Amino acid sequence: MVALVLKKKPAFEPVQAVKSPLELQLDLVGSQMAEAIKINKQIKDLQAKLKPYKDEADKLQKMVDELEMGDDATDIIKGDRFRAEIGAKGQSRSITDLPKVRKFLGDKLFMELATVTLKNIDDYLTPPQREEVLKVERTKRSLKIEKV
Repeated sequence: MVALVLKKKPAFEPVQAVKSPLELQLDLVGSQMAEAIKINKQIKDLQAKLKPYKDEADKLQKMVDELEMGDDATDIIKGDRFRAEIGAKGQSRSITDLPKVRKFLGDKLFMELATVTLKNIDDYLTPPQREEVLKVERTKRSLKIEKV
């Protein structure tokens, strides 16, 4: 007679844990990381290849800016293989009399439009004054992704 051994089936099949949206997003970003690193390296390499051109283009722009021409004058320069159309000078504007701007706008509107940078505040206000006028909040957490 042959003994027959029957294996019991487990009462339930183990269910794989459901992944949270955070875990799914982590796996998605992690799976794209190797490709992103390659692309960033390609970009860096291409920027390095582009540097000599940018340096020479900057040098050309400086030479054009130094030409003895009127501000609104234009010209065409021809080389052996290329030609350049030189246009009129652009314009740059800056405020020369801020108190007068404040007078013209009025205090209320001026204060709405005025721009003060955080660096200005750090440079000119004491720490107790800064505490009264600045709100400090925590920012994003750092994130480092590694393959498991």
